[in-house]
Amino acid sequence: MQTYQLITDSTADLSGDYYRAHDVTVLPYTYIVNDVVYADDPFHPADLHHFYQAMREGSMPTTTNINQATIAQAVIPYFQAGQDVVYIVFSSGLTSTYQFALATKTMLEEQYPERTLYVVDSVSASVGQGVLVKHAVAMRDQGLSAQALVDDLNVFKRKINHWITVTDLDHLRRGGRISATTATFGKMLSIKPIINVDDDGRLVNVEKANGRKKSVRHLIKRVQEMGEDLLQQQPLHIVHGDCLEEAERFAALVKEATGVQDIEISYLGPVIGAHTGPDMMAIVFLGKHR
Repeated sequence: MQTYQLITDSTADLSGDYYRAHDVTVLPYTYIVNDVVYADDPFHPADLHHFYQAMREGSMPTTTNINQATIAQAVIPYFQAGQDVVYIVFSSGLTSTYQFALATKTMLEEQYPERTLYVVDSVSASVGQGVLVKHAVAMRDQGLSAQALVDDLNVFKRKINHWITVTDLDHLRRGGRISATTATFGKMLSIKPIINVDDDGRLVNVEKANGRKKSVRHLIKRVQEMGEDLLQQQPLHIVHGDCLEEAERFAALVKEATGVQDIEISYLGPVIGAHTGPDMMAIVFLGKHR
């Protein structure tokens, strides 16, 4: 009998069908577009084309964290049923939800001293977090105990590489990822940043490319340099902000450069997309390290 329940956030960008089929509880973030509040609910997914089109037309969405009350409400029924919980949280480098989860852990374990809430900082985002969740499901189904699973996840997560490029620098400027001066001159000169998610789960500008085509080539170069056993570690994951045709062309280039034929293409969800803007492109894969 399973003695613990897996929980994660909607920022893992997995489908409702996946969560249902694999018995994973998902906590939805919320986001606000033109003063309307939406739940990022994978069981009732948003029209992401409409979301990104609103951004192209000048909308500046905002997001809110998952708070302690929401986490506690999800965890308590499992505690009362005699199960521990392993909660895989959106990167602490990008949100305060991890800190709220730790506070919830302290509170609930005082109320239910026989139970444990294991909190795993994914230090990942979007499909990267999703890769970690899928790995957790596989290890759980192989019979790992909750503590053994947490130990495994804390090693495995360091292999998940996220390499990203964006077209609209205003959203990164708004989130404090780049300065206003960098954003202004970047737009004037068509400079596209190459962004990595580092070991602390933060977005870090690591280099710049002159134009979109060169930025995409930089992403391929990173896969070739950083990928570990790519042909065995398939699939690779391409994530896009409402630019599917370009993502498909990118996938063809990656296949040609690496020999990997299994590449999954998916939309970036609205919570992270609110901070990266439309037409972002990212590739997620396993490497020796980040």
